[in-house]
This record gives sequence, C-alpha cells and structure tokens, in this order.
Amino acid sequence: MIKFSSQKINTHTDTLQSAIHKKRNNKELSNKTLSKLTKIINAQFKFHSTEVNYVFGSKLAPKDANYHSISKFIKSIQKLTTQEKDTLIYPKINKWQANALELHSRIKPVENMEKRISRGGRSHVYHDGQFVIKQLKKFNLGEAKHEVAMCNAYRDKTHNISPNAFIVGERITMPFVHGQTPNKIETLNGIKDLYDKGFLMADAKPENFLKIETGQIVPIDFGLIFKANNLSSIDQSVKIEIVRDYIKGGYHYIPSSLKSEYTSHIKALDSMLGSASPMRYINTKELSNAGVFTINKK
Repeated sequence: MIKFSSQKINTHTDTLQSAIHKKRNNKELSNKTLSKLTKIINAQFKFHSTEVNYVFGSKLAPKDANYHSISKFIKSIQKLTTQEKDTLIYPKINKWQANALELHSRIKPVENMEKRISRGGRSHVYHDGQFVIKQLKKFNLGEAKHEVAMCNAYRDKTHNISPNAFIVGERITMPFVHGQTPNKIETLNGIKDLYDKGFLMADAKPENFLKIETGQIVPIDFGLIFKANNLSSIDQSVKIEIVRDYIKGGYHYIPSSLKSEYTSHIKALDSMLGSASPMRYINTKELSNAGVFTINKK
C-alpha cells in the first residue's frame, strides 16, 4: 500500500516549490494532488491546461505555448530537482523537467538558441541546453521520421536515459552529446560498435561521431543510419541517399571485416530501388572503388 503525505497543499498560498516539498516523501501522487499542482502551476507560471498536461506526461503537444513562461518554469523545476534529489518524489519531478525541456525546444525561436554548431547544405545545427536542434533547409517528413526513429532506436539499445528525439515544424530535436571528433581508427571502431548493435551507417565519417568521456565512440548524425533487418521499410528517399552516400565516400570508413556485409545491403537497396537507384547514374570506377561494381547499370 502506497503511503501519502498528510501535509495538505493549499492552492491559494503554496508555490510549486512549497507544494512539492510537502509531498517529497511520496512515491506516487494522487489525482487530487496533481489537480492542485496544476492549479498552482497555472497561476504561478501563467500556463494553460494543455501546457501543464504535457509537462505531467500527456504527449499531445499544445499548438501554441508561452516560451517565456515555460522558461521560468524550467528554471524553477531545475532548482527542485537539485534540492529534492534524495527524495522519493525525485523521479517524478525529474520527468516533468524532461517534458518541459522537450516542450521548450519545440517552441523556441531560432534566434534564442544558444549556439550554432554547424552549417551544412541540408541543415543548420544548433546546440541549445540538453538538445541539438537541426533546422532543415528542405524538409522531407519521411527523412525526418527516419532520423528520429534511428536516434531513438539507438538510444533504447544503449539504455540511454536522455530525452527522446522528436520532430517539430521543420526541425529535428535530439539529445546533446558532449565529446570530441574521433580519428579514423576510432571512427572505424564506432562503425563496428554500431554494427554490433544492429545498425549500419552509409555516410560514415569522423564528423558523424563523437568520442565521449568514457572513451566510447557514439553516433550523432542518424540521417543515414539504418537497420539491416528492415531494409524494405526504409523511406524511398532515404534508400536513395544511403546508396549514393555510401558509394560517394562512406565506404572509406567501413572496417574491412564488414565491407562484404555492407556491400550486400547496398546491393539489396539498389535492387529495391530499381530504375530510381543512383547506381544507374554513377560511373563504373566509383562503383568499383566502393566494391559494388557487379551491379549492372541500365
């Protein structure tokens, strides 16, 4: 049986901080308590009910949200997660913080983001707090969904507790990873580790990985990462990019022990694409260098 605190929340006099402190030894919160917390948050931070519902776990993102109010809420709840770290309620408020950060990232104007990390032909990438924001120049929903799905699949495979990647507008938002760009040998090791987890990367290169504090080499660009066991379900435009980028240079960073496996999957994708495959328009020398010269161009 779950024991609830006997200290009652007063919606007229309590702040979020004082209300949470009263319930700090609870493992769970009753519907009545959540209702009172909702009223306090709505009053203290000028939230609408859809905003606070999202913070409390609803995945239905509000169409409009107040950026400045959510910024104030995040600062307040970050203090709470610091102060209440050793209490039973900590996992709950920590999850609220993660949800608030996700919502904040969804609505944040580009001009308010912390730092632009890179500027490429397909996107501008920004670092903003716990997230990396990829502002796509030419938005393709299928490609965006693929990248988010691969990021979250890798996150689940590695038991990473960082926030999920998601799409908002024409942006992809992913967890920020701190580290250094690896050298070629480290990149090869990163590709091998990816493969061992069930993933392949068509555009393998050091810039798509980071060497983190533990020494592990982790991927940071999931656009052309794919799973070997579900080639047919990959978006058509992603299949085309996988084949093209692998032949145009991705193969350079594939360990020799894995090249036959990669070649097999590239050939399979070429077969699925038929006349839409970029192999039909790439010269024989490039196909030969990439190890896929046995494909007949039509």
